[in-house]
Amino acid sequence: STTISMQRHQTDAAWRIMQEGGGGLFHTVGAGKSGTMAAVAMEMRRTGLARKPMIAVLKATLPQWRREFLKFYPGARVLVAGEHDFSPRRRKRFLNRVATGDWDAVIITHDHLQRIPVSKERIRDFFGKQLREIVEIGKQLLITRGALTTFSIANDVAKYFAIIPAMFVATYPELAALNV
Repeated sequence: STTISMQRHQTDAAWRIMQEGGGGLFHTVGAGKSGTMAAVAMEMRRTGLARKPMIAVLKATLPQWRREFLKFYPGARVLVAGEHDFSPRRRKRFLNRVATGDWDAVIITHDHLQRIPVSKERIRDFFGKQLREIVEIGKQLLITRGALTTFSIANDVAKYFAIIPAMFVATYPELAALNV
């Protein structure tokens, strides 16, 4: 919108979410979370980082989200999940609308998000990526621990980073292929 400008903390938060590919906003009431998320969704779509940004919100705030989003981006195509859109009978139809529509943003509740099925392969890929990142951080901490202090918390954290992946592999043998 040409009549609304974002505050510095909003642009900072939007930039960080864009850089990290997602995130959460936990600012106080009235700090501009809705506008920030609307900006992130539209920018991610504009830059090609996301085709259909999905925003998960508290159930109590769902009714105001479309209104707030359109206040910042009056011409946006926004799909908001209704109260019954995720009932067993209607969930597939709603998800088909998400998949086939040209939406600038899709807004659902946290509860709705938990009801969207995720394939085992996608879960494995996600956790594999997270596990590899944990291992890399642990390796960096182990390499640099001497530069800190002998009895620092960083040393303890580094040890846990080295142990935790092994625990995951013991529980989920298919992760052994990640070679962590």
